Amino acid sequence: MTTQTKTTWRKVKLGEIGEIITGKTPLTREPKNFGGYFPFITIPDLKDQRFILKTERTISDIGAQKMKNLKLPANAVVMSCLATVGETGITTKESFTNQQINSIICDPQSVDYRFVYYVFRRLKRRLQKYDGSVYTNISKSKFADTEIEIPSIGDQKRIADILCVFDDKIELNNKISRTLEQIAQAIFKEWFVNFKFPGHEKVKMVDSELGKIPEGWEAKSWGELESESLAGDWGDNTESTEAPRKAYILRGTDIPALQAGSKGECPIRYLSDDSLERRKLKPGDIVIEISGGSKGQPTGRSIFITQEILNRFELPLVCTSFCRSVRGNGILAPILMYLHLFRLYQTKKIWNYQLQSTGISNFQYGQFNKYERLVIPDKIIQEKIADTLYSYIEYGHLNENQKLAALRDLLLPRLMRGELRV
Repeated sequence: MTTQTKTTWRKVKLGEIGEIITGKTPLTREPKNFGGYFPFITIPDLKDQRFILKTERTISDIGAQKMKNLKLPANAVVMSCLATVGETGITTKESFTNQQINSIICDPQSVDYRFVYYVFRRLKRRLQKYDGSVYTNISKSKFADTEIEIPSIGDQKRIADILCVFDDKIELNNKISRTLEQIAQAIFKEWFVNFKFPGHEKVKMVDSELGKIPEGWEAKSWGELESESLAGDWGDNTESTEAPRKAYILRGTDIPALQAGSKGECPIRYLSDDSLERRKLKPGDIVIEISGGSKGQPTGRSIFITQEILNRFELPLVCTSFCRSVRGNGILAPILMYLHLFRLYQTKKIWNYQLQSTGISNFQYGQFNKYERLVIPDKIIQEKIADTLYSYIEYGHLNENQKLAALRDLLLPRLMRGELRV
């Protein structure tokens, strides 16, 4: 790549390089409209998905027929334009979106759809300025009239190829991280749920309140395994004598990004000296989301804090008031506590501790603390496996996504301004 003068680029409106479609939600009182082959894309589905492979809801053949004029083909580029502006993604098969999303079916003679995706990544701030707010409404006509600059189709493809290299590697790293977590979960299940640990054939099974468990093991409540459990602190937006200390604040929405190897979008806030010293996270801590779930997604997401996570931040990391940090007392290895909690979430047993109110789901931590029972292996078994499981989780956190994303985001504006020749 070399620097260049931007002489071969031209201004076009989005409506000139493809067909603009605004989505729609079929009647929800007619269940036959939902549950089928076609992805139904909403704003939450655009989080951390460049290519949209999975959506919370789908549209049936009946629903698709009613909205046939709004059907998107594969490789359409979508952007949220109502409520939250700027989330974007690329369809991978015939799909539909709700009314919060505008999409463009790109004319392949004019533009490369991957190039348009990266243009959309840069459009977010511009579109928000229509009324100066993050929460706004970009109508179909405003969206179609939005001007962008594009080079030749050949240069578009070359720019997209460069940027895709970074995102392809980030997505591969994410896949490796998920695989390592799945391996840790599989080992945990085999040893501590199915009791098929090495040498189990020689261990007698005895009765307990949880059913048959290996002799020498015992059952305890979650609360009996804690040395400390603290609600988080959202802190203040500005520095003051009462809140002079800066820290990154970990929210439930940041958990997937941290597990995938980045810093997420954790904001910097100001805390009191006492709050920061009490709440700053350390390796081995577990953070649990206790508020903010929805009808379809329970609270209870969790993350195991490793040194690799903390190394990404130049300031202390504290969880928000909608989360809770837990520190074990040594009876059960913290990694085993985390994997038990993670398994509850994956198997949806976490729903047993949800309290739904005004559309928001809250995690009943007090009930969980008292009634959730865990099997406690003897120390020899714990020592045999805890370090191995910890290494799987830590290695999953140890990837280069943060550096890759930073380099991609450094190149993106220069490539899109035509400052680099490709």
